[in-house]
Amino acid sequence: TIISAGDVIEAVVSPDGQKILYRVDSAIDGANRLEIVNIDGTNRQVVSRDPSNNDFSVNSGYAFTADGTEIVYTMDAFINS
Repeated sequence: TIISAGDVIEAVVSPDGQKILYRVDSAIDGANRLEIVNIDGTNRQVVSRDPSNNDFSVNSGYAFTADGTEIVYTMDAFINS
């Protein structure tokens, strides 16, 4: 199990097949974020959000670079005025 509650959306495997990048829609904290994990499920890391701020949304279309050393993604911010 990658996450304990919520949905994994659009998982992408790294070019070398060693990591999975995925978007989480978490039922626990309501966050929409990107996480990366080793293919065996170890070393899970949040890569797209400040834990103190849920005022954004990760867009679809995220990816690894061709050499697998970086990821690219876009986000929308929600600004209260």
